[in-house]
Amino acid sequence: MTTRSHGLGSVARTIIGRTPSSEQSDDPASSPSAFSSSSLDRPSCVAWHPSGFLLVADTGNHCIKRVTVEGTIEPFAGKEGEAGTLDNDDDALGARFREPRGMAVDGAHNVLVADAKNHRIRAVLADGRVVTAAGSGVRGSSDGYSTEASFNGPRSLCVDNTGVVYIADSGNHMIRRLGTDGTVTVVAGTGEAGSVDGPLDQSRFWYPYGVCVDKG
Repeated sequence: MTTRSHGLGSVARTIIGRTPSSEQSDDPASSPSAFSSSSLDRPSCVAWHPSGFLLVADTGNHCIKRVTVEGTIEPFAGKEGEAGTLDNDDDALGARFREPRGMAVDGAHNVLVADAKNHRIRAVLADGRVVTAAGSGVRGSSDGYSTEASFNGPRSLCVDNTGVVYIADSGNHMIRRLGTDGTVTVVAGTGEAGSVDGPLDQSRFWYPYGVCVDKG
C-alpha cells in the first residue's frame, strides 16, 4: 500500500502489520518490509522512545509493543490478547491494560498510557514497573489527587517540558491536567458536548481524541 504526497515525491508505506490484500505492486516502495507479517489489532497510537525504538499502542490486543531498529516487533507492556487491570512492580509484561490508546514519553523515559477502557492513566516506568498515575478505574469526571480522580475513556495525552500531563478525556468532553504533584484538574471544557469557543471554563468539546502542547 503506497501513498505519494502531492508534488513532493515523498512516499508513505506500511512498515507494521498485515495489509488487507495479498496483491503485490511492482513499486519497490510497496514491497513487504520486515515488519509486515506482524499482527496488530486496531493500533491507535505510535510514539518514539528516546532509547531508539518505536512504541505502538496495540489497542485491540490490549498491550504495548515496540519496534526495534533491527526490524523486530517485541512486547513492551501487557500481555497480547489479555485485557485486565493490573499494575506490576516487577515486570511490565505482567501488567494488564484494557484498550490502551494514547501514549507519551516524558523526560525521564517513563511511558504514559491512556488506558481507555480502564478509565485510567497508567505509567510504564523507566525501571520496568507499571503503576497507575491517575484514575480510580470507575467512569466519572471527578478531580482530585491521583487515583481519587476519575476519567471517562481517555483517548490521548501529552507531556510538557515540566512533566505536566494533558489528557483528552474524550467521554467527558474535557481536557484534563495531571500535575507533577499528582493532582488532576480540568483545563478546558464544561463536561457538556458541544463546539463553543470562549473562556476555558465555558468552552465545549465533542469527544476530543487528541491533545498536544507547543514549544512554549
